[in-house]
Amino acid sequence: MEAAVFNNLNIRIEKREALAFYHQLRSYIQVEDKKSFSSLMDLNSSLMKDETLMASVISIMQGKHPLALTQFICTLKP
Repeated sequence: MEAAVFNNLNIRIEKREALAFYHQLRSYIQVEDKKSFSSLMDLNSSLMKDETLMASVISIMQGKHPLALTQFICTLKP
């Protein structure tokens, strides 16, 4: 997941922080964008790599919720 954060946002974070970041973004999408969350859950399977899930979540946030994504990024440790 940390590789997806770096590849999509150019931010280096540790594995544990990347997992927490994923859950923050996913929870936001679940509450604020039920249609995108449904699509995300359709993608979610045990065969899908964590990096792909993270990239999907980031893509949704960049496309539909860029201001919220910026706020979440600000919470990451430098």
